Amino acid sequence: MGEDCITTEKNVEYFMKRWLNGEMSNFDYLMLLNSYAQRSMQDLTQYPVMPWVIKDYKSPVLDLSDPMIYRDLSQPIGALDVNRLKEFRQRYDETPDGADKFLYGSHFSCPGYVIGFHIRSDPQWMIKFQSGKFDNPNRMFKGINKEWKSCNTNPTNVKELIPEFFMENTDFLVNKMKLDLGIRANGKRVDDVKLPTWASSTEDFLRKNKLALESAHVSNNLHKWIDLIFGFKQNQIEYNNVYHPYSYEGYIDFDKVEDPAER
Repeated sequence: MGEDCITTEKNVEYFMKRWLNGEMSNFDYLMLLNSYAQRSMQDLTQYPVMPWVIKDYKSPVLDLSDPMIYRDLSQPIGALDVNRLKEFRQRYDETPDGADKFLYGSHFSCPGYVIGFHIRSDPQWMIKFQSGKFDNPNRMFKGINKEWKSCNTNPTNVKELIPEFFMENTDFLVNKMKLDLGIRANGKRVDDVKLPTWASSTEDFLRKNKLALESAHVSNNLHKWIDLIFGFKQNQIEYNNVYHPYSYEGYIDFDKVEDPAER
């Protein structure tokens, strides 16, 4: 093991102890782990990943002391809906030996997801990504509850969140630039992100989401999600945590790829 690896492990262990002792917030510790995983807010291809922590976006009042409002952090996002997981597992089991076996054909984080969340604050990213135009309005990030529902039912959507959901800047939730984001199939124009019933404003939504992340319930269970994303439960079928092989380092030997464009 190289000296740099040993130093990194010691640093992670040091900060983990600080986090366990309550000397670091959950948000700061997750951002630190993202940094050690070479994820940065300056890199859309390796953007920091954060967990969905709340599952109740319909109640008029959010009781942060009620454990029933929280998402199960012991399971990846793709495994939260039992019926959808059964379909994923059936496909996995029926895949012949020698072929690529996976539960989820998409990933919990990718440039397209990050760009989609930023469509209102950084529209230039999508315009470049979509060859000079916005995405189909029906696929736009429109509402919190709608996005949560999609992440639990859509077979191609297993995305987690980005740090902005736990920060103070509301620009990614509000169409301040009055962008023409199109009209959905139901005739409604895509504009500001629709908030949960329990949020009185975008500021209130972010504040409560951050409070949920730092709650006692999440603090007691966050290590389970960390193990899935950054730890020993990665690429393990017993934890319902197998993404497409392209998601994992080493699947492609780039030294054997001759075309520079493909690298």
